[in-house]
Amino acid sequence: MNLTMPLDTALNVVGRLENQGDYLLGALMLTTGAKLSDLLKLSVGNLSPGNRTVRGPVSVTVPPELQEDLTAYLTTLRGRYEADARSLRLSGFDRQRAGLRWLDMPLFPRDGVHPPKISRKPGAVTHAALRPAREEADFVSTLQQAAFASGWRGRVHSHTLRHVFAQSRVEHGVPVEALQADLGHRDLMTTLLYLQSLTGNGLSFTPAYAAPLAA
Repeated sequence: MNLTMPLDTALNVVGRLENQGDYLLGALMLTTGAKLSDLLKLSVGNLSPGNRTVRGPVSVTVPPELQEDLTAYLTTLRGRYEADARSLRLSGFDRQRAGLRWLDMPLFPRDGVHPPKISRKPGAVTHAALRPAREEADFVSTLQQAAFASGWRGRVHSHTLRHVFAQSRVEHGVPVEALQADLGHRDLMTTLLYLQSLTGNGLSFTPAYAAPLAA
């Protein structure tokens, strides 16, 4: 099954994502190769000062061209966090008791306000989030709609942008072993599966350690 698309198409698709968070989510997948499922597990606290790196379920360096967008997005997200708390009439004390810290806010939350369960019992704390993390299927559906609007008629999968990243890296001369590390694959064969559609263009991907055997 071919889960990829041309790089220029992928750039067009990501550029059509109108929601600020969706655009950053797609752009991070396309420029770092991170898994969608890992990015959706991130919270605000996983960002380094200056928003240059992410450490958590996935560790990536935020490309310089996205750092300004990410900073603007966090400003918007902080406003949503404060607005949610006000709409639920949560005092600072209530937020503390419920574990509703700003740093625990999902980096890519769902729309809508979800009232947290606040325990009034002494010593009890219920950890919660005003907005749960975005559902993977919801984002893929949004991505598919953007792809259709761009003229792409192929299937879009949660790993599509990750596949585009992988193929673009190899086309620019990155060794397959380095790509394997970028993608976090334990088995090199998994990385090679990402590159199947390129073999039809006359490209081959013999691992460096196997080169003497192939000679």
